[in-house]
This record gives sequence, structure tokens and C-alpha cells, in this order.
Amino acid sequence: MVLCATQELITVRAEGWGGILYKLAIADARLYSVRFCMLLALLVLPVIGNAIEPGDIAPDFTLPILANATDAQLRDADAADSKFALLNLSDYRNKVVYLDFWQASCAPCRESLPLLTKHRDEFAERGVEILAVNTDVNPAAALALVAKFAVNYPVVSDPGAQVASRYGLSGLPTAYLIARDGRVHQVREGFASQDIENIRATLFALSGNSLNDINSPALITEVGN
Repeated sequence: MVLCATQELITVRAEGWGGILYKLAIADARLYSVRFCMLLALLVLPVIGNAIEPGDIAPDFTLPILANATDAQLRDADAADSKFALLNLSDYRNKVVYLDFWQASCAPCRESLPLLTKHRDEFAERGVEILAVNTDVNPAAALALVAKFAVNYPVVSDPGAQVASRYGLSGLPTAYLIARDGRVHQVREGFASQDIENIRATLFALSGNSLNDINSPALITEVGN
């Protein structure tokens, strides 16, 4: 909550014309204070935001793609004469989405990259897409990790954390499992290698599949760093 308070800046009351000028000065000071409070609210409230919870519609966004743009996204960038291809979350409506917010300096984030990469193809075959939102101001370290682990899903850049703020993140990594209708089904904070089985089961269930439909063994072999 943004709290604003006004106080009288002029403390010496005068008589006659001086009294009128005093009242005008007070009114002007209060008007200035109200305008200041409104401006402060406009600047601060969008940053604070309310945390997105299960059942909420996942806020749409458009961000530049750091890695693994589709051919269609690259064609759109060429047509717009843009340096970067852009990704719109709304383009993935009718798909199940694992939306992962991460930073290069975050150890659990780094642990998730090879495991998500390992299972991305089996996800994609069942209408499930992984989208990663990197919040590093300088994406160089993130791109190095993307190359190191041969990350094969789209990675977009949110260097000002504006999208992260709209989602109301309290820490990294945070992932949002989004159903086909665009509503958040589950919010997951943190990551450990043993979480991947639960993530797979939830994503497959949202897509109308189950782990029993998978021909490959469900056992996960941890991928080393």
C-alpha cells in the first residue's frame, strides 16, 4: 500500500489579503501533494503487483527471444526489420505451458536447465511447451548456460524484471504451470532434481496424457553440470 500524507507548509497566518494568499498557498500545496501521491501510486503499484495464484489468467507479455526462436518468429522479426524475434505468451494459448523465471546466478535455476532440456521433446509431442524468462540485466551469463546445457526451448529476456513483477515473484526460480485455457494451474517456487517427476506428471495430466502413456522409462537419470 502506498501511504501519502499532506501537511501545511505555511505556518504563519496573515490577515486581510495576506490571509487570502495564505489560503491559496495551502490549497496549492495540498493539490501538489495529491498530484505527487497519484504519480507515486502510478509508479509503485505496478511494480508491487499481486502475486499470480492458481486459477488466475496468466498475464500476457511480449519479450525478445534470446535463444530458440521458431521459424515463424524469425520471419516476423525480418518483416518488422527488428533485431530480435519476439515471443508472445498469447501465441501459446491452447497449449500447456511450463513458464520458468530464472537467473544465471541462481543455483536451483542452473540445476533445472539440463533436466527440462532432457524432457522438452517428449513434452512438445504432447502439446506441452517450456518457456524460460531470464531476468538477468546482462544476458551474457545466461546465454553461456544455454549453450553449455544445449537448452532446446525458447528463452526470452526480461532484464528490467517488469514481467516478473507483474507475476508477483517472491524468489527464483519460480515456474507457472499454465493450462490450455490460459489459467495458472500450479505455482512452483524453487527447484530440485527430484521435482522433475512431479512436474512431468502434472504437465502430462494437463495435456490429457499420463506417465503410463510414455514408452520410455519414467526413471530420471540426473544430468551432471
